[in-house]
Order: sequence, then structure tokens, then C-alpha cells
Amino acid sequence: MKIFGTTTINPIVFYTGKLAFVGNFAFAFLGGYVNTPEPNFWLLLANLIILFIPGLFIFVTSILQLGESLRVGLPEEETSLKTHGLYKYSRNPIYVSVYMLGLASCIYVPHWLNIALLVLAVTIHHFIIKAEEKFLLAKFKEQWVRYCKRVRRYL
Repeated sequence: MKIFGTTTINPIVFYTGKLAFVGNFAFAFLGGYVNTPEPNFWLLLANLIILFIPGLFIFVTSILQLGESLRVGLPEEETSLKTHGLYKYSRNPIYVSVYMLGLASCIYVPHWLNIALLVLAVTIHHFIIKAEEKFLLAKFKEQWVRYCKRVRRYL
């Protein structure tokens, strides 16, 4: 299975967005090495229950439901429009889950660089999504239009 496809926007900006998320996630694992205020136990528990665990579940489920269509970028071979499972509720459940995990990381490690990485990643990914939608409209035409009328971009 090919994992990398064609980037939807300028490749440097595209991969900067991907690396910003990786950096954001790294903060969650390296939080003990960053000088931040001691987090409140109840805030961390709520963060775990409301954002992290559901975000992880949505991420894994979305990837499994995409199956062979999963790409970093656009597929270069034939593919089908996924509208089942979590894709019945969000056109971008993977991005929603990554946003949830990134926000969970910022709550866990409220460092200015962590927050800046999340803002950068979300901003770039919004433009990636808009470009992906142009591709999907051109590829699936009326099927895509009907899908967009039923299902929101994020939630």
C-alpha cells in the first residue's frame, strides 16, 4: 500500500503542518521536561476522558475505515468516496481526532511553543482540507455535493 500521495498545497507548507502536529504530540510525551505549572488532577482527568481517549479512538477507527484509501496527500490511483462509519458524521474524522489530541497535549503541557505548534498545524490543515475538497469535487462530482449537504466538514 502506498502511504504518500500528491500534496494538496505547497509541499513545504504541507509538511510543515504535519511536522507541527508531530511536535505538538511530542510535548505530551516530553511534558515532564518542560517548565510549566503543575496541572490540576481533575483537569487532567477530564482532559483524558473528554479529549485524549475519544480522540485516540476516533483516530484509530477513522484510519481503519479508510482502509486502502489512506494517504498523506491525495491518492494517485483510483479510490472510492468513503461515507460509512465515522465518515457519516464528519467528512474529516481523522483531522477532528488529531485536533482533539493536539488540544489534549496543550492542556497537559500548557507551554507557549506547544500551543503555537497546534495553532500552526490546525491553520495549515484547514487549507489542506479545502484543497482536498476541490479534488474530491472534481473526482466525485454530484456524489460529493450530496455528501457535503448531509455531512459537515468537521462536526
